Order: sequence, then C-alpha cells, then structure tokens
Amino acid sequence: MGIDMNKDKQKLLGAFYTPDSLADKMASKFESLDGNFVDFTAGDGSLLRALNRAGVDWSRLYANELDKDSYENLLKMNPDLPRDHTLNMDALDDDCHKKMLEITNGQYQVILNPPFNKSNHIVAKILEWMPE
Repeated sequence: MGIDMNKDKQKLLGAFYTPDSLADKMASKFESLDGNFVDFTAGDGSLLRALNRAGVDWSRLYANELDKDSYENLLKMNPDLPRDHTLNMDALDDDCHKKMLEITNGQYQVILNPPFNKSNHIVAKILEWMPE
C-alpha cells in the first residue's frame, strides 16, 4: 500500500514510503509496545499500521504529516486512526512538538522513517525535544 504521488513532488519532498515488510520489522524492534506512539513524518501511515498489526490499539497511535495531499491520503488510508490524533504541520517546527505533547498528554515513543532530504534535521529536532 502506498500513495500515488507525482514523481517530481516525491523527489522534492524526499518522500519514499516505507514498505509493509520494513515497517513490520521496525515495529518489532520496540522493547515495549506500551504507551503512545508518534510518527512525525507519517506519509501514508505504514509505520502506524505496522504498530497496529503488532498489537498497538489505534487509540494510542498519533501522526503528523507535512504535505497536505499526503495528509489527506493518510486519513483515507487509516480510517481507524482518530482524527484528533493527527496533525498537518512541519515536523521541524517546535509548535508541532508542543501540539503533539498536548494531544498525547506528554507521553509517547517515536517511530519514523523521515524524508531522505530532511532526515538529519528531523532526527536532530526530535532528539532536541527529548528530556535529558
């Protein structure tokens, strides 16, 4: 499953979606599946679906996606993901983190496969947000 995106837009965004097999492998690496999970660069939601297949209820899954078209597809492709658990913001913006803290009650684990062209910046930003 994946988003049918114009190749020029895909290249500009660095958006190459995570295959289910890789998403399942990533979800299996967590020591605990307790608590909330956030994907700050959700794309089509493949990592969230993998967590759900691994046993995490949709009520504990949260997503952010910058691109408006991809965000709309995320909502369509994941009808069980609560709409109030989703954001359409820039993951590099501190307001995104503040809003995610608000909607998760301040507790979450992160799963993500960020766009190739921004991955270092996004990972660094998430590490900056983590408590000491």
